[in-house]
Parts: sequence; C-alpha cells; structure tokens
Amino acid sequence: MGRTLPTLILVAFAAACGVAVAQDFYWRDRAGKPAPNVDARKSLRGFGSWLIVTSDGDWEAKWNIPDEQATPTFKEAESLRYGDTVVALVFIGNPRRDARGDVNVRCDFRVTRPNGSISVDQRDLSCLSGHLPGDPLSLRLATHTLKFVGEKGDPLGTWNFDVAVHDAESGVVLNLHTSVELRDDG
Repeated sequence: MGRTLPTLILVAFAAACGVAVAQDFYWRDRAGKPAPNVDARKSLRGFGSWLIVTSDGDWEAKWNIPDEQATPTFKEAESLRYGDTVVALVFIGNPRRDARGDVNVRCDFRVTRPNGSISVDQRDLSCLSGHLPGDPLSLRLATHTLKFVGEKGDPLGTWNFDVAVHDAESGVVLNLHTSVELRDDG
C-alpha cells in the first residue's frame, strides 16, 4: 500500500529541519546537505512545506508522541483500493511571524479525479495561526488534513492532490502536488 518515507522526513523531524542559517528553512538530506525542491516538498525564502498522503491509520498517534521518545515515520501512499483510506498531511516549517509574534498560514486544497473533474476544492483554510511556542524552525502539522476513501463507483486511475500553502506574513506561496492511484485489484 505504501512505502516508508525517504530519510528526508526522518532528518526533518529529528533535527527540526536542519541547521538554521539566519532563520532560513530548507529541507536537508541525511548527510545534512540541502535537498532540492520536489513537487510535494518545497521551501522558498525561509518558509517550507511538505504534502504527504499516507495510508497510516495511526498517523495522528505517531505525530503526537513526545519529541524525546522517537522520530515519527509515515508510509507514503502510492495506491489504494476500494475501501482503503488515505490522509493528506501538510507539514509547515518556519512561517514568518508578525509584529505580535503570530503566524498566519492559509491553505487551498484540491483533489482532482482521474477524469479531470474536481472532487474537493476548499480555499483559504486556516492551516496554522496564532502564537507558536518553541523554535520557529520546528516542523508543524497543519490544522487541516484531508481524508480520502476509495469508494465503489469512484473512477479508477490517478487522483491528484494539490495544496497551495500561503504564508500570509511573508507572501510566499508553495504549490505542492502528489497523487495516488485508485486500483481495482479484484
């Protein structure tokens, strides 16, 4: 159903997204070198975000473990069958704070069916807001997730997940994309 996320996620969680340079944020690989932007994981001008569609039914319990206990890992879903559930998670790093120290990150969620029609189109949702305690470079989970169930009658094929993540204070918008294949394996 999925694969364990690349070592990038382990480093991102374990090292709170790597070494900060002048409060800059970017993804790093296991060797500590900056990782390039890819469709589902991007950073720009110090702000970063990552879209993961996971098949882990216990994703919330994994995320909520105390930092000192373990580094969470998630299975990234590549495909699902009728009756299976996946959840789209959006991780955010280093949103700019306003003069009061608050953040305002907004998200637009869109899911497109294999035939090109829109299944979900939610705009301007608050994904992270208010005062955030701790290190600004800490990776945070957006307050909105998107649950998708492969239901009988849904078209088979590639379902596209797109999320535009807007850091309102900095003006940075990161357009993230991933997909899963709905299959009928019998």
